[in-house]
Amino acid sequence: MSFEQAVLVFADPLAEIEDDSMHEDGRYTILGRPYPLKRDVLFVVYVEVASNEVRLISARHATKHERRRYEEGR
Repeated sequence: MSFEQAVLVFADPLAEIEDDSMHEDGRYTILGRPYPLKRDVLFVVYVEVASNEVRLISARHATKHERRRYEEGR
């Protein structure tokens, strides 16, 4: 997957964002589809560096469990 695809997850209106409390550096995770491509569900880890600027830490395809959680809306 490309960086460009991972960034599109932030435009998914159904994306789920969670605070990653396991890390103390303010990490968040987002689970969603690269919108408007609507391809595979992605799991992206990021930190906010400014009010509307983020730094991606990692991105990967969602596991079966994560994909099911996204499709069921939690």
